[in-house]
Parts: sequence; structure tokens; C-alpha cells
Amino acid sequence: MANKRLKIVGKMVDPDGNELIDSSGNFVGDLEVESGDAIVDSSGNEMLEFTVTASAVNHVGISNTGTGVSPVFIAEGEANTGFDFVNSEAEEVLILDSIATSVNELTISSAATGSGPILAATGDDTNVDVNINPKGAGNVLLDGGVVYSEITSTSGAGAVAITGGVHEVTTTGTGDALTLANGTAGQRLCAVYVAEGAGGDTAVITPTTLAGGSTITLNDLGDSCDLVYSSTGGWYVLGLGGAAAVA
Repeated sequence: MANKRLKIVGKMVDPDGNELIDSSGNFVGDLEVESGDAIVDSSGNEMLEFTVTASAVNHVGISNTGTGVSPVFIAEGEANTGFDFVNSEAEEVLILDSIATSVNELTISSAATGSGPILAATGDDTNVDVNINPKGAGNVLLDGGVVYSEITSTSGAGAVAITGGVHEVTTTGTGDALTLANGTAGQRLCAVYVAEGAGGDTAVITPTTLAGGSTITLNDLGDSCDLVYSSTGGWYVLGLGGAAAVA
């Protein structure tokens, strides 16, 4: 059986004579609900239940959209109001907060077979960080390994990039000069010697600020240097692999 819609012929008014639905079938009034009122299915089971808050000023709006645009849930009422998701005991499960004049946000995308879903920083700014802030002495716990998707590289002299977590060095001669700019406090970077033009090649990294030295030399193929940046001391060497050396 095809779905049916209720059509109002003529006007519908409330007990006080206020018009609720006009003669064209357009709803023009307010639908008043009390706590516990619900929209039910054909079997009388609740699909949507309403809870009333005294002197409420904030509420949910729903907007339909045009082709290619997702429909929108809107936090209506006071400025910069977000959404709270709670369980049946009114305990917070998820809070979506909002700030004034925000331009950047998170986008969650599903994925096809063989790929993982994506949590991405999106917005108006060209470069947008993703901030994860534990409370108090809490930690960020990752169940699984950390994989750096951005691996930078140089061949011969040049600059060690600080946009990725791993920088691969290919030498073209002896003493290839590499520079390393200051990073961001807490940033980790690993430089690895992955290829050489000929045996005996070396690469010399000269950071703008290096705690406990001036240069880091990658002497042999397979050498590595694990670094962390501090705003007070510059780059600190956490570990050297192979014949890498600090001077």
C-alpha cells in the first residue's frame, strides 16, 4: 500500500480560535507538547519523545538543503550554543561545544572496504591542527601503532623538512649540508639515511638550535637520529642509530 499523507481541508484552530493550519494546509501555529509526549509508530511504540525544561531558551532546529548539501541540525537560541548527547540517566556521553566566530571544524568521513574512516581538520584556514587535550594528568592512549603518513626527503644538500615525522636523507657526496629549522614545542622528528650516491658519502645536519652540540652527522647508510624539540633548548637528541654522531 502506498504511503498516505493527511490533508487538511479548511482551517484548523486551537480552542482559543487561533489559526494552526490555514486553508492551504500550511502549519502556521505552534504545536504544544508536555514532557513525555511522543511521536509513535503504527504499533504505538515511541520514535521520538519530548522532555520539557522550564524557562527554556535553547532548542534544536532542522534545515533541509538543496542538491549536494547535507541537511542540517541547528542549535537554536543563545549564540554559540552546541549540542549535548546524554544517556538514559542524563549522563554526558558526547559534548559538541562551540566558540564565537569559529571557522575550523572536524569532519568525520566513512570509508569503503580496505580503508579506514577519516577524522579530518577542515575549515577556512589553510593549515589547521587537530588538538587532543586530556584532562589534568590524563594521557592520550593509542591502541595500535603510530604511522606517519607524511614522509619528507632530500637528495644532496638542502633543508630537513619539519612538516612530517620522518625525513629520509639521500646523499650525493661527502658532507652534504642539511639545515634544520626550529620546530614546535614537543615535536618529534626522525632523520634516516636511506640511500647514497657512492660509498663513503655523509650528510651533516646543522639545526638552527641544537641542545648539546652544533651538528649531527649521518656517516653510514642506515644511520638515524631521533629528535624532540623544546622551546627552551631547541632540538634534543633522544637517540642515535648506527654511526650517527653529534658534534
